[in-house]
Formats: sequence, C-alpha cells, structure tokens
Amino acid sequence: MKRNAINVLQKWKEQPERKPFYLTGIKGVGKTYLAYDFANDFFDSCFYLNFDHNRHLVEKFETVTEADVITVLAEYFTVPEELLYATPFIFDEIYLCPNFIKTLWNVIKDRNHLYWIFISSYDTLAEEIKETMFSYVLFPLQFDEFLVAIGKEWYVEVIRAHYTGKKKIPDIVHQELLSTFDEYLWIGGMPDVINEYLTMEATINIPERQYLQKQISTLDLHHIIEESLEYKCRQVLSTVEEQLKKSNQKFQFNLIRKGITYQMYKDALKLLTKHQILYRVNHLEKEQQFKLFYPDFSFCSSERNDELTAVEHHVRLQNYVVQTLTEKKTEVLFWESKSQASVEFIIREKELYFPLELKLEGKSKSKSIQSFAGQYPVGNSIRISSSNFVENDENFILPVYSLFCFKNDD
Repeated sequence: MKRNAINVLQKWKEQPERKPFYLTGIKGVGKTYLAYDFANDFFDSCFYLNFDHNRHLVEKFETVTEADVITVLAEYFTVPEELLYATPFIFDEIYLCPNFIKTLWNVIKDRNHLYWIFISSYDTLAEEIKETMFSYVLFPLQFDEFLVAIGKEWYVEVIRAHYTGKKKIPDIVHQELLSTFDEYLWIGGMPDVINEYLTMEATINIPERQYLQKQISTLDLHHIIEESLEYKCRQVLSTVEEQLKKSNQKFQFNLIRKGITYQMYKDALKLLTKHQILYRVNHLEKEQQFKLFYPDFSFCSSERNDELTAVEHHVRLQNYVVQTLTEKKTEVLFWESKSQASVEFIIREKELYFPLELKLEGKSKSKSIQSFAGQYPVGNSIRISSSNFVENDENFILPVYSLFCFKNDD
C-alpha cells in the first residue's frame, strides 16, 4: 500500500549527511510496512529487529554495554560489524527496549551516514536523543492515499489540478468523487481495514476490523506509564465517543465521574495527545475547554452495519477535518461566545484567524462568523462542503474530498 511518506524517506536517503530516522504513529498505522517498502525499493537488503513480536530480544539486548553493543548485533546477524554501518537497519517498537536504544544511541550519535530507522508506536525517546534524529509521524491514510490504494489514483491529480486552478470539476466526476469519499468515510484510513475491504470486496466485516484497530492502538499503554495514569487515560478514552455525539462536544469530566477536575486529568490528557492516541482541539480563549478526537475517524463506531446515522456522519467528518489538518501541522481551534454564536473550527495563521465551516448542506452560519469577526482579525472563511470548487471574496469553498490539498498559505 503506497504511502506519501515514502517520498520523505527517499529525500532523507539522498542527503549526504543524515540523522537516523525516527518514525512514530499509532499501532496499526503502517509504520513497519512503510520502512520495509522503503528498504526493498532502494536497497538490496536490510537488517530488522522487532522488540514487540520477539520479546526475548529485549532480555538479550537490554543489558548490553556500549563497548559490546555493535559486536552483539553483528554476532546476532552473523555479519561483519562494518556491514551494519553500511546497510539499512530497522529497529521496531523501540519503546519496549529503552536501555538498549539509549546505549546504541551513545555509540552512533556522531555518525551521520547511517541508514537506520527507529520505529515506535509511542513517542518515548528522550528529547536529547530526538534532537539527533529526523522525526516523522505517520498518520492514517489520507483521501489521496486511499484513492491510490483502491486503484483510482488518477483522481488525485484531477483534484490537485482543480484545487490549484480553482476550477470546477466536471459534474459527473464531482459526483463520483463524493461517492468515493463516502466510501472512505465508512472504511477509514487504517491499512488493515482497507486491506480487508480490498480483499473481500465487501464492507460486512469493516466495523469489526475498525473496533479491533481501535483496541490495538492503546494495547501497550502499560509499558510506558504507571498503572494509575494508565487508568485515567483509559477513562478518558472510554468517554470520547459519547462526548463527540453530544450537541455540545466540549469535553465534560462528569461523564467520567462526578467531582473530576481538569487538574486531576491534565497529565493523562497530555500523554494521550503526545502519543497521537487522541487529537485535542482547544477553545480559542479558554485553556480548560477542549474537544477530543480519534487518530482515525473510523474509530467512531456506527450503530448499523451498512450506513452511518446523520450524527455519526457529521462526527466522522469533523474527525476527518481534525486529523487531516493535524497531519499538516496546522493548529486547529474552536470558538463559542456567551450569545451562543459558535465557529466549529478555526485555523490560526500569524495574526489572522480563518473560520472553517463544515457544512455539506444548507446555509452557512454567517451570523456566527460575523460575530467572531467582530472580535478577532479574520481572513477569508473556509467552507468545506459537498459543493464543487468555488471561490469568491468572502469564502473559500472546498469540496470535502479536496482537503488533502490544503496548505496554510493558500
């Protein structure tokens, strides 16, 4: 399954001096496949260690000293030590072997020619180590990657060309893209679920696969945090879907238990967002008011096995917007006033704020945007809809399937 991140790895490979590659992202998002795909495409062979699938390796390497670490690796693979430095090396799920990774880092930190990739489902590396690595977060498949995966890659260039030129797509193609996007919204961006869909050519098992991926994403929390904090994390996770399906989506701690406060769960929230287990969208003005979204919109369950309810559809669309913009390193906020005016999403760019509406049908909330614009310096509003490409002086209207093209400086 081709990922856009393969281009990032290729550019990294071509640098005459390179830091080791540090690849993170939730479990099941395709990190290992990406690293193997890269190694197979650009090299004749590679070395691979997986501390998750082969737990006895942790016992073997965790106590190795700096003086012996390269020798032990060479003996394990029965190759000369020099070959280790000249061949791609993939270390998978390094959070399970922290002492070994720190020891290894002390040995290789001054080498700037290695093709070594460190993979982790949890971002546990110390900052001093991360600073000496090239860090990259892998997200679930965006819509353009989904189009490639299902054999409709030609649509990607069509969307990009019309996005750049702000030209209307032929209506028949526009309708096909809307239909394919609904397919994507049902299946999600997790590789295992997409593979299930492609293999079976049916969606009957999709909800079960989505539920499994949701559970897998937090499977090993106990390896990185103490029991009390893990318990709080799981309490937060257990309420996210209920929070999102409320008319007021701001996170309410009383859904966990009465008497719970923000300060009591502050560390758990920080950990969940640091490791991409949840995305946090903050209120523009109030630090302790926020919304939480899943790393993939397909983690929002469905009541039926063949379609989404109106509420489920909108929640998945919201989650899609948040995860797409998060991948683009775009800060997403929201705003509400005492007069009940609200803007669902806001993008902050330097001194300007860009209201973003997700409105597939019906009129826009122009009064809310006008109320917001009366208090903050506002650029053009952005409306994500089922409409074709349109641009005018007041709104930047994007078809819902084109958000992967969005850039902060558009």
